[in-house]
Amino acid sequence: MRSVRWLTVVLVTLAVFTGCLWLLRSAAFGWMPDADADRWAVATAFATVVAGSVGTALGWWAGRGEGDAPTTRQTANASERGQIRQVGRDRTDAPLATAPGSIPRVEQEARATGNSRIDQIGRDRTRDRRNRG
Repeated sequence: MRSVRWLTVVLVTLAVFTGCLWLLRSAAFGWMPDADADRWAVATAFATVVAGSVGTALGWWAGRGEGDAPTTRQTANASERGQIRQVGRDRTDAPLATAPGSIPRVEQEARATGNSRIDQIGRDRTRDRRNRG
């Protein structure tokens, strides 16, 4: 999904640059210089500024894809024979109730002393299990 967003940024930016360059070279504006080299310079500079602005806005859009995902933060402390079980997502690995293509972030922190036990489940029980103690 992210590569599609960045491909969109590149293609739209190129289209805007080409469109601006074509418009300024083919239309007769009174404020454009008379010399052909100067007309190319003005047209290229204008097309670069407009396409750069469009590319910057679309780049922000394409780069924020992961920020859309919800973040789950869990912090816990255990001592003696205490037990901590942190589950960032249900253990059945059911589909997420988030935007399509977004992966929820799970941040888990647990501290244990003594003979305590920590069981952290980030996404599903087989991939993200971390035991510390």
